[in-house]
Amino acid sequence: MKRTLRVGTRGSALAIAQTKQVITFLGKLNPSLDIETIIIRTTGDTQSQQQSNNIITKGVFVKEIEEALLSKSVDFAVHSLKDLPSELSPELEIAAIPRRESPCDALISHSLALNDLPFGSIIGVGGPRRMVLIQNVRPDLRMEPIRGNVDTRLRKWREGHYDAIILAAAGLKRLGLEKNIVEELPPTEFIPSPGQGALALEIRKDSTDVHSILEPLDHPHSHIAVTAERCFQSALGSGCSIPAGAYVSIEGEMLSMHAFLATQDGVKIVRTHRSDHILKAHELGNRIARELMDGIEGKN
Repeated sequence: MKRTLRVGTRGSALAIAQTKQVITFLGKLNPSLDIETIIIRTTGDTQSQQQSNNIITKGVFVKEIEEALLSKSVDFAVHSLKDLPSELSPELEIAAIPRRESPCDALISHSLALNDLPFGSIIGVGGPRRMVLIQNVRPDLRMEPIRGNVDTRLRKWREGHYDAIILAAAGLKRLGLEKNIVEELPPTEFIPSPGQGALALEIRKDSTDVHSILEPLDHPHSHIAVTAERCFQSALGSGCSIPAGAYVSIEGEMLSMHAFLATQDGVKIVRTHRSDHILKAHELGNRIARELMDGIEGKN
């Protein structure tokens, strides 16, 4: 007998591609599933289309989707993990985090790597984190804000509005657009947003049957790594408006976190690299956040 589940997602090409990927995985594990996709327009989608230069606040790409979960209009949701606030509604939880795609930021240009771009080149950058990191390695470049979905940003670059742009490598790969990538910027140096490249499958806590269906998609190492990154984010109280980043890799039983925090103007930036046991993901994220905040404030 077929079991029907309704999955909520944004309507962007990337969100739909990510959701289809999850549906494909679930279909292989459970052929009796019939999954209906529900497209939900979020506040963040509206802000993006308005092309405002204001910073989009954390959570606006998921608010309406979570409301649909709580009202039982959908059974689970597929999110880009970096869009999720570090603190979820008490009634909701992440049931699974599939294997993470590349966490890296990617440079799109006319064949030139970041270090090879001519002096004064115009680079399209979204968000203060990327702006601060570019400013730190190539202060001679002219940074201009860029907004919109992946296709819109690529079109603006092709039309000559920018000499280069920075996008998340994961999104390009999930859309089959990886041929546009000139360079994947090393995540230990050009540190990504917490959770970048990962998906989150969110459910209501009381949906134990749905949890059991989604749980086999969980990739433990990816889940642990992004948990540490999100604890770092939560301890900072940071959304998209704070220049900060964290990246965790796992080798054997050890977590290794590279992280940075900067002042809003990017004048002061502090970085660190710390390791801890795989069972101490929460502690590592919290400890590094405190260390960087002390560094910004000038404490020893």
